[in-house]
Amino acid sequence: MPRIAPAEPPYPPEVAALIERITPPGKPPFVLFKIAARDPRLFKRWVGGNFLGRGNLTVRQREVIVLRVTGQCGSEYEWGIHVSFFREPLELTEAQLRSTVCGGAEDTCWTAEDAALIRMCDHLNASCNLNEPVWNELKTFLTDEAILEALIIAGIYRTGSCVINALCLPLEAFGARFPASATPGGKTAWSRAAAQRRRAGPQRIASVQSPYDPELATLIQRIIPPGVEPFALFTMLARDMRLFRRWTGASYLGRGNLTVRQREIVIDRVTGICGSEYEWGLHVSFFREAVGFTEAELASLVHGGPDDPCWTPEEASLIRLCDQLNTTCDVDQPLWDKLKTFLTDMAILEAMIVGGSYRTVAYMTNALRLPLETFGTRFPSLS
Repeated sequence: MPRIAPAEPPYPPEVAALIERITPPGKPPFVLFKIAARDPRLFKRWVGGNFLGRGNLTVRQREVIVLRVTGQCGSEYEWGIHVSFFREPLELTEAQLRSTVCGGAEDTCWTAEDAALIRMCDHLNASCNLNEPVWNELKTFLTDEAILEALIIAGIYRTGSCVINALCLPLEAFGARFPASATPGGKTAWSRAAAQRRRAGPQRIASVQSPYDPELATLIQRIIPPGVEPFALFTMLARDMRLFRRWTGASYLGRGNLTVRQREIVIDRVTGICGSEYEWGLHVSFFREAVGFTEAELASLVHGGPDDPCWTPEEASLIRLCDQLNTTCDVDQPLWDKLKTFLTDMAILEAMIVGGSYRTVAYMTNALRLPLETFGTRFPSLS
């Protein structure tokens, strides 16, 4: 049984319409969607990509998660933006800020509830899952809907961190910087050398320059605080407005910059290495025949690697992309150069966003203990 009970019909009209739009024809609504639909506001935000308004978490709870995830991932860019906006109103101390980057849940600067949120982030980072002690600890002070929101926020900000790191975005002038005396802890994915390389290296994909087209100008006005220059992350994403809208709209299964086979290799590798048999099985059942996956390829996506002989050199590079983002939240220069030989800039960006989005899905399917859909394919055995 899942840890959070699904919503049951009849659903509110807007929720019913969303479920109908994202559920394949002839299939019942997926358990994951029905659980998210317990909170229509959260469901719409998950589909719409906006979590900075009022929600099931307090602002402090949300920012502890954001700062821990971005700190773990070495995203000085995103960490610094959030620190600059929320440090004073939340009265975050120097010790707490340092701990989000280099410390851990046992540091004495945290309350018991803050520490539980940091443990949640650390478990998701390490295993894409939550064990019973961590889950039970969260249940003592968070509602089911708040836990669900925490899982989504952790995944979304990890995705953003990976994109930011891989693109070598320059730090925003107003953003806070990582603590100067920090020494990365054992649970962090970043290294100071990597952070310095990202600061020194050129931005890998150029940003759109103003004047912006009317749609982009409107979006920027909506998501950028008054008086602040548009963030490089957003102006870079705006190179492809379709992708920008999908990033904020959580839909990547239509026609895009990747072929369907490329997209499904990314999704099935990410869900495979994250242990999400639920989501992996859905995609294999829907796309296996269409993209021509063999038994050897399916086994490799879960248990193998890019050096398996079943892959072309280009497909092996996509698997390496997933693996590097999983272990380092970054893409090294040799792999970046290889990807550039067969993918456009926007296709590389889409691959990273799709991979991160499905890691977020894996957080939910694993941590919520979702039962496998009856029609879903099962993981291949190791034998």
